[in-house]
Amino acid sequence: MKCRLPWKAAAWAVVPVLVAGLIVSLVWMHDPACRQVAEDGRLVFSAKRPPLSKDDGGFAIGAQRPMTSWKLAGWFHARFEDLMSWDLNPWRRQRRSFGAHFWDLCKSDDPADQAMAAELRERAQEWYRQMLERYPEFAIELRDVPPEQNGFLKMLELAERLEAEGTGSFQPDLPLSPTLRDHFDDGGKWNPAEARQWLAEHADLMEEIRAIGLLPDQSVTGIDLARWFVISSKVYRSAAQALLAEAHLAADEGRTADAMQSVQAARGLAHHLGDIESPTLLNETVNILLIRTVAGYTMDQILPALPAGEIDPVTWEQVVDPPVSPPSHFAELMKAEWRISSQALLLPMLADTTDPYYPPDVADLLDTHALLNLRLAERFSSDKVSDWAQLGDTSNGEPDLSHLSSTSREAVGTFFIGANAWCRGLRRAVAEDAMQRAAYSLMKGEPVPYDPFFGQPYRWNPETRELRAPDTPEFSEFDLRPIVVPRP
Repeated sequence: MKCRLPWKAAAWAVVPVLVAGLIVSLVWMHDPACRQVAEDGRLVFSAKRPPLSKDDGGFAIGAQRPMTSWKLAGWFHARFEDLMSWDLNPWRRQRRSFGAHFWDLCKSDDPADQAMAAELRERAQEWYRQMLERYPEFAIELRDVPPEQNGFLKMLELAERLEAEGTGSFQPDLPLSPTLRDHFDDGGKWNPAEARQWLAEHADLMEEIRAIGLLPDQSVTGIDLARWFVISSKVYRSAAQALLAEAHLAADEGRTADAMQSVQAARGLAHHLGDIESPTLLNETVNILLIRTVAGYTMDQILPALPAGEIDPVTWEQVVDPPVSPPSHFAELMKAEWRISSQALLLPMLADTTDPYYPPDVADLLDTHALLNLRLAERFSSDKVSDWAQLGDTSNGEPDLSHLSSTSREAVGTFFIGANAWCRGLRRAVAEDAMQRAAYSLMKGEPVPYDPFFGQPYRWNPETRELRAPDTPEFSEFDLRPIVVPRP
């Protein structure tokens, strides 16, 4: 016979815990020491900047502390949230954490809340400038690009216009036909007649996209960060697919120069994402997707469709431009991620001292966030592609964060979610791009090249013209598909 506690009894059982939690929270929230963030508008740091340790076993950024009142309050807050989000709690609600209050202000329709959010962002920008004084390694030089030559700005404006026109809410998209979507997304059969019709119906849009892709430069200078720190990936992807469809049709019709220009424009969209001064990891993810799409589709579909004898492998390789990036590229991405996450997320959240889950160790949180990014950047600072083989991913040497409050540990963990996956994805993209380079080398009549990671020869079948990755344990993680190399 099972004994079940009636829900009312269970409810009354948690009341003392809720009352105790309220008392501890009020004491914590009204402790001035826990809310002392800035003096005269400047961030308060109690010590000199901590050194960046080179110990691969991890490092402690702050000093170990005893169980102070704020640590006890932080522990209680965590248990309180466990209780309130418990499935059996009759007053169950979604778990809350630091930063939710700031985002509630951002999403509010109340003008007073919007004004407060704007004030917090402005304060965060001043603190960001102070953080750059403490960590000058993150400073970058912004380029002065005229708006009419700024491909990143023009793609942003296109996405905003499509969103306003209702082609998509958060993720605006190009209105590709179902047949074209099936061709690119699911490997459906190429239908030149249908592609010709769609391109003709959207000639003005295609002219605009092609012109953007061919623009010479890109920059975030003067663009409000709120407009672009989360990009619209769908509009980039569908725009590149439309340009590749245009290139495929031109190749079918023997218009080699037009096919090359459309591929160049599609590759230009990736440049606009990846070559801005401070690209985010999200930017880089979409950038890699575009590069892979352009390179793979050109090799598999467009080059074989060109008239016999009209493939110039030297020029086509320059147009497709598969980037074989060294580890230092990932290092620069991690620095950029700090710049974006600090300005758009962490510092505005810290400027909101009315947040009921505010961290009591702001200085240590800021130092930890900066130093973890710098530590990764230092580890991946090599400019040699071959060093990818020894570096692995970002998981080697977990840092010691025991000096942080539970709130700050959770915040730090949030900012590094997916770092390993992004690192592995970039390694695989470099391996794919290197194979593309090898394919063009074979088209140029050069010997079978060696891969830049491990110095192993690619496998080449001149009869089937199939190029494969080395059949070794080192390449098993990449799972690279073979490439059928067109005849020049």
